[in-house]
Amino acid sequence: GCDAGYNSCKEKHSLFRAPANASLFEEWDRAIPRADKRLQENSAVCSQHFDDRYILRANRLVIDGKEVFHPRERPTLRADAVPTIFPNLPSYLTKQLPKERKRKAKTSPQGPPQNKVRVGSGDVEELPAAQVEEPQIDQHAAASSAVFTANLHCPSDFWSIQLFSDRPCLISYQKARFLPERKPPLLLEKVVLFETDETKRTQCMIYLNGLLHQEKTVTSVSDADDVLNCVDKLRLCAGVGESREFSVDIQGTSKHLFGTRLFSDRCMGAVTGDGQRSCLSCKYFRQLLKGRQWRVKTKAKRPLDTAAKKLGRALRTLKRKQKAVVTLLERLNKMKAQNEQICKEAFEEQLKKLPKKQQESVRACFEASKRASMRGYKYNRDWLLECIILRMKSARLYEHLRRHKILVMPGRTCLLQYVKNFKATFGFNGNLLRAVKAKTRAMDEMKRHGGLVLDEMKLSAHLDLSASSTIQGFVDLGSFTPKDQRHTKADHGLVLMFQPFVGKWTQVIGVFASSGNVKADLLTKIVTEAIILCEQSGLLVDYVCCDGASWNRAMWHNFGVHGSATSVRCKAAHPSDSSRFVYFISDVPHLVKCVRNQMMKTGFNTQNGRVHWEHVVATWKCDRSDVTLKAAYKLTRAHVFPNGFEKMRVDLAFQVFSPLMLRAFMVHQKEVEQLYPNLKVTYEFVALMVDFIRVMTSRFPARALRPGKAQEHVIDTVLAYLDDWERHANGRGFLSRSTSEGLRVTLQSTKELLAYLTQKVGFQYLMTSHLSQDCIERLFGIVRQSAGANDNPTPAQFCVIMRCLSFCSLVKSTRTGNVEPGVLESLLSPQADEVSGRRDSPEPQMDISDLGAVDSIVDHLPCVSESSDAQLIYYAAGYAARKKISTSKCEECKALCLLKQCQVPETLPAAATKEWDMGGLLYPSKELYKLILTLENKLTQVFSTCKLHAGLMVDVVSALGGLPRIGCPEHAECLTKEVTKFYCVTRLHFFLKGKNKTDAEKKKKMQKNV
Repeated sequence: GCDAGYNSCKEKHSLFRAPANASLFEEWDRAIPRADKRLQENSAVCSQHFDDRYILRANRLVIDGKEVFHPRERPTLRADAVPTIFPNLPSYLTKQLPKERKRKAKTSPQGPPQNKVRVGSGDVEELPAAQVEEPQIDQHAAASSAVFTANLHCPSDFWSIQLFSDRPCLISYQKARFLPERKPPLLLEKVVLFETDETKRTQCMIYLNGLLHQEKTVTSVSDADDVLNCVDKLRLCAGVGESREFSVDIQGTSKHLFGTRLFSDRCMGAVTGDGQRSCLSCKYFRQLLKGRQWRVKTKAKRPLDTAAKKLGRALRTLKRKQKAVVTLLERLNKMKAQNEQICKEAFEEQLKKLPKKQQESVRACFEASKRASMRGYKYNRDWLLECIILRMKSARLYEHLRRHKILVMPGRTCLLQYVKNFKATFGFNGNLLRAVKAKTRAMDEMKRHGGLVLDEMKLSAHLDLSASSTIQGFVDLGSFTPKDQRHTKADHGLVLMFQPFVGKWTQVIGVFASSGNVKADLLTKIVTEAIILCEQSGLLVDYVCCDGASWNRAMWHNFGVHGSATSVRCKAAHPSDSSRFVYFISDVPHLVKCVRNQMMKTGFNTQNGRVHWEHVVATWKCDRSDVTLKAAYKLTRAHVFPNGFEKMRVDLAFQVFSPLMLRAFMVHQKEVEQLYPNLKVTYEFVALMVDFIRVMTSRFPARALRPGKAQEHVIDTVLAYLDDWERHANGRGFLSRSTSEGLRVTLQSTKELLAYLTQKVGFQYLMTSHLSQDCIERLFGIVRQSAGANDNPTPAQFCVIMRCLSFCSLVKSTRTGNVEPGVLESLLSPQADEVSGRRDSPEPQMDISDLGAVDSIVDHLPCVSESSDAQLIYYAAGYAARKKISTSKCEECKALCLLKQCQVPETLPAAATKEWDMGGLLYPSKELYKLILTLENKLTQVFSTCKLHAGLMVDVVSALGGLPRIGCPEHAECLTKEVTKFYCVTRLHFFLKGKNKTDAEKKKKMQKNV
């Protein structure tokens, strides 16, 4: 058989993957005489099995009548290539192809033919035979020579032509309309795009009113002219109307906004009939919006409660509380009688001899010994804080100590009641900032200096129903939430964290849920607000650190920060203190990864010479033997040939730019020079990166950055190297704009931060590891681990986890000091959140007071689009009866709401319940079934007609009216409310679960299609 591609084969041959064309794939499969294995999609065939005429090894250019051959970088096959040669098999299996006709030599043309459009001076063809090897070809010139639509005749003077510098094969003919109220005041109402691909095939795309009208292939100049003339004669659709004409919410509708006018997403952009202004799709869409606007105006508002019902409910609550007070007083008197024999003063005197932490635990143990049960016991606040911290560190250890009664500790639900007062929502939390302010009062000023670190992580788009019947999982940016995104699912989480220059503690400042990344303008406002709130809480913000994402760079530019060879601006005016500045820093590990990835891709054209990644590859190959000793023992295949995930690992990039790599270069210099000369340039570049990493990642005082020392000189050296490199490269072989700008701004900010901290704050040195995003990456690792088996946490999980982490970082004492007992009082005390004017949406009032106040509701639509089967509704009524009626102590209520199987009348749809009954199902009465049927119809109507949003339960409650009562006269109202609330909440749970499942299936299907 063929041994090409194996290590045993010394000769190197080109490999060609099996064709994607189905017919050509079958022809290859028939041509290859192999019975043990059929041809597969990922199979490859070497160049030995193809005739030379099928292999294109060079491009032939005809310029001014002369042929010029440019070798291809990689050989390729002709479109009709089929394997015909099999040297190691019997000769009859090799097919002899007919001799190729001799190609006539091309002479210099006197002028272009009359029936063709001449685009350029050159012609490009593929040369089958190989005569030169590997190089690069100017694809821009080759592509532009194939465009024949560059000089078409415009239908009128109102048409214009547009060329693109980055897409030479793309030409646009367009007709614009002037709108003075727009900026810019031009609107392209007709656009015809001609694009020529590598095979000289020209594709035409027609856009009318911003919508794709038609897509076709043109083969000649006449075809292209016909297309332009036809488009010029088309009458444009007037659309639905102006967007301001409709006052209803149109975000969830199938619409297209072009300028200030609305169009249906099914609109083709043009009308065909005479006298028509809009197409049928736009007409129907306008009727739909008008009807919706009319229904919104005529919708009646229903009162949710009445004063009489509220008063009755309050009186019943007061009566229960009074009974509880009497019971507690009786128990308290008994306890006092038992404690009379103990001398409290003597006990406290002995207790003071213990450490403060032990005093709390011993006092709790003695208090517990005097009680028959710990139910209703109010724990000391200091002891509660210790229990909360202990459970955060290890939930298993906490449960072990509590269950075995080693220590007296509150249960999980008791702790949650206290932690709930520390309400952590998306946005900036007032309770959190007040606790931070209390904590910073006892801290030294030097320990309060630091920076703001921000980053985003991916979340799973998922909706959850909270305990307050509010749907969670939508975009929540606090007071910065755009109105058009309030009903959009969140799939990203943004975290802002404060990181000090001194110490290992960090503090989460703000948490946000967004759809995609937060845009630069909005991110600028959030960062400014965070800096102001940190300063008000006692935290002194001196820098802002982020990664190199495009929206973060745009945020820099909004602050006026930029970096180039001619000008570097690394700071902005401080929003809280006019005498200070805020410095901007890009994450150093991210910059190192970008440098490594670009070096792998193209190499660098430095002022000292060419830096090649092949030097690293050759060094690894010389050093990878397991038999001999290794100079770079940490270097693996993942360092040299990383996959998509390994390119994101910081440790792999740092180990490439490490002293181990320099040692390996020195040891294997001769072997590497024989394969790839000029190793010295790569050695010097890696050495410079080693010094840069060492200076920008110092973690202990011995290697810290000090003014006037060698570390500061390294920063100046790197800045000068970047300037000389950019001038020499002249746009070729240099870093990307984002990476070079990040390096310049980061290095300049580090220098100026060092001068500010040492001259004005009193620092002796700066540990640069506190200028990176390592702290927030560790935080995201904890969040992902806490989310369980999910790929990414849901927005609700993300909010809960960040609440615990914010709480934990506050209650932990710093290593160099203690937190006073009264500092964290705000964590366990409910207070109003007054940050940034945030207004939380009111929780839905599920306790319906007057069920008979409203006879009916105004339907949103003439009919409900979907409805549940009656047999399933009867089965669900039995489930509600088991949860709320079977546990009732009133026998009369049970008799009125439940029936025996033999008592069920034929009018009730109980056939399915009887079929599924294995001895434990309940059979609701006619009144209970009627109540559940009414609720199901109302809920189905709301689910079908209302857009999904956080306060959907409010819409459900507002739709309920005229519900039939169940139970005895004494308990009818209370029992009806309980069943109604239980069924509505349960049904909403089922609805959200199905919605999440459907969305997940759609997402999975789209990923497969991609």
